[in-house]
Amino acid sequence: PRRSKEFKRPAGGITTDTVLLILFGLLAFGIVLLFVGIQVYSARALDMDKIKHLREYKPIMKIHTRALGWRYIDPVTGGEIGFPSKVSTKLENAYLKLWLGKGEALFKFDWESSNYTADFSLLRLYENSAGAQGVIVRVLDAMTIILDHSAASEDHFYVDRNIKIVGTPAGSEARMLGQERKVVAYAGGGRECKVEPTFLPAVVPGCTYQIGGRRGVAYRQLLPPGLEKEESAAFQIEAPPPQSQNRRYKEWRDKAKTVSEARIKLETHFPRAGQLPPTTILNIDQLMELQHTKEAREEMVRKTKALHHKSLGREDDKGISHFSGGELRRWQAEMHNEYMAIEGEKREIQKADKQRIEKSKEERKLRIDNEQVIVDEAFRSELFGPGSSTKVLSEIGVVSTKASPFFNQRTASSASSGSAGSMANLLKKRRAKNIGDSEVYDEVAV
Repeated sequence: PRRSKEFKRPAGGITTDTVLLILFGLLAFGIVLLFVGIQVYSARALDMDKIKHLREYKPIMKIHTRALGWRYIDPVTGGEIGFPSKVSTKLENAYLKLWLGKGEALFKFDWESSNYTADFSLLRLYENSAGAQGVIVRVLDAMTIILDHSAASEDHFYVDRNIKIVGTPAGSEARMLGQERKVVAYAGGGRECKVEPTFLPAVVPGCTYQIGGRRGVAYRQLLPPGLEKEESAAFQIEAPPPQSQNRRYKEWRDKAKTVSEARIKLETHFPRAGQLPPTTILNIDQLMELQHTKEAREEMVRKTKALHHKSLGREDDKGISHFSGGELRRWQAEMHNEYMAIEGEKREIQKADKQRIEKSKEERKLRIDNEQVIVDEAFRSELFGPGSSTKVLSEIGVVSTKASPFFNQRTASSASSGSAGSMANLLKKRRAKNIGDSEVYDEVAV
């Protein structure tokens, strides 16, 4: 018998389908891995571009890496020491509102059981010395008193401070209490104090006095937020002149304000939580002030223009005109334009009259067809103006070619001798026989 052919699989081998499946799986995995790599590389490249852009156009300052606030330079170590947040907030508000806003450079505040004065014009911090309180033991005159032994023994120690009477003995005059004067001289050995102006009424021994504190001589350099110690050195200015020299001191204050406005570009004033930044509040106030100033200026200009326009070309009681050169030129131009308009109207009227006269003449020539009318016109013209009938005859086409002695006779009798019938007959004769003009003029004259 014949055997059928059958396909036999190899025992334990890998088929073609399995190989293809493995290849397609590896290809899909490679595509996925390539896609993920492209995404990671794109994200990394985008981050690098952002960093490059920030570094090139918006550099990240080192000051952003630490807390911002007011600081001062330790005079011993030269390091930067930050103020507590409450003190820094006080300095921030005083710096922006008082110094930059109103021009008040000095600001007093308490810190660590001491009193300090911040001078923003020089960016310096002074510690105020404590005041003194005691009893007046002797009165030399209305300006000189002797203090008790609790007062300082150093000469000139209380000079330029204020002394105030805070207590009086029983039975003393009530007006003594509360008087405050300036100390102009102090002798520490005898505790002798001289004031100006004089006490009025004069104080008596036993009165209690109080002398205010004084700003110290030593200072610490202040650093606003965002300003580095090295950068602040570029904005140092000279010491101020005495306040008694008003003009020089004012010029120095203006210079200090200009330096502060230039320095603030390097400073960083961030807002507190839930509040607008102080710089924003300051700018809003300045913008509102500028807007009010602009509106007031525009209103003043508008009123001034209205007043000038109202009094344009006129004089007041003192004979003074109230308009400028530009307004005078405009007024002259308006007057010239008005004059030219009137002249133009006159020329138009004259032109219309001339056209009307010319038209009437043309119509008159066309109307004078009746010989009787022509005769009457020539007779009337010759009657009131001897020799003028020539013009009347020329208008109807009769032109004189030569002078006629008979026609030039200017007498009333010659003017009245003509009649309407003879004039008409002569015209008919001329038209019928074509007689010359000179003969017609001679016959009319006769």
